[in-house]
Parts: sequence; C-alpha cells; structure tokens
Amino acid sequence: RLLHQKSVTSLAVLEDGKIEILEFAVAGDAPVLGTQLKDIRFPQNALVATILRGEQVIVPAGSDELHAGDSVIIIAGSDCLEAVQRLFQR
Repeated sequence: RLLHQKSVTSLAVLEDGKIEILEFAVAGDAPVLGTQLKDIRFPQNALVATILRGEQVIVPAGSDELHAGDSVIIIAGSDCLEAVQRLFQR
C-alpha cells in the first residue's frame, strides 16, 4: 500500500513482513521540519537510519534536523508505517 505513494521511493521487507526498510522523501510542509530528531516523537518501533541530502549521506544524531527535499531511510515495524509516514508528509 505504501509503495504506491509518491513519498516512498524504495521498500524492503524483512522477518516475514514484521520489519520494513523504507526511503521517504521529506515534503516541504512535513511536520518534522526544523525539529531536532531527538525531539520528534517517533513510534517506538521506528528508527531513522540515514539522511540523504543531495550527495551527502548523514548518519543521524539526535541534534540533526530534516530539510525539505531530504530522503530518509527508516527501519520500522510494519505496525507503525502509517504513523511514520505522517511525520514526513502533510
């Protein structure tokens, strides 16, 4: 279901569908813009693994912020994918 949306550019499924790795494009009106990662209330089963900003690959720390146009690699339980997507898209 998520793969058919513009914001998801790739998908991998692990552990018989219990864990998914997704790449989201961060929208210009995303709720997470301008907020440090440590202050974002991610679902318990979600982790920001990588931020892609142009040619730069960022291993995220709590003080990093997301910019419009970034792509983020998320590792998440399949039970929280929609909640994660709402953070990156309006």
